[in-house]
Amino acid sequence: MSDLWLIAISALIGVGSATQFAMLATMSSHRSAIDSAWISILGTVAAAATLLMVRASRGDATLPSPFDRAAVFGVIAVVGGISTLLAARGLDTYFLAMGLFGLAVISGAAFIGPRIGVALFLAVMIAGQMGTSVLLDHIGAFGLEQQRITITRVAGIVALVAGVALVRNVD
Repeated sequence: MSDLWLIAISALIGVGSATQFAMLATMSSHRSAIDSAWISILGTVAAAATLLMVRASRGDATLPSPFDRAAVFGVIAVVGGISTLLAARGLDTYFLAMGLFGLAVISGAAFIGPRIGVALFLAVMIAGQMGTSVLLDHIGAFGLEQQRITITRVAGIVALVAGVALVRNVD
């Protein structure tokens, strides 16, 4: 996979991360901040367990026993999924997706970081995160208070993108 694809995926992970943060901010107006974080973590655990269950069922498990068995991850996925559903009762269903964004950040750091460098991965992710968060603020996504795009905010995004170019430092 070329560096440009990994950089693009890193930016998309930043988009997802900004979306998760906006969702967390909105959810914390309905629940406490720690409750909101808990719901997101439960979703991340359920999603990760599902992926690991699939890997284990294909014989691709690399974790030590008992985490090399699909059934173990199946139980964790079911318990995590049910726990997420119970904890998120009364909230809009889109909040259930928050854990997927968290999983993308963690998996991206683990997969992409060693290939393009942690600094470049993080710089690109933050640039994608900042650009998306400015847009989400501007439209008042998920019911948040609108924060208009200003020339100063755009300059900040441009500075972040320039930072990415400096971190990438292609000779």
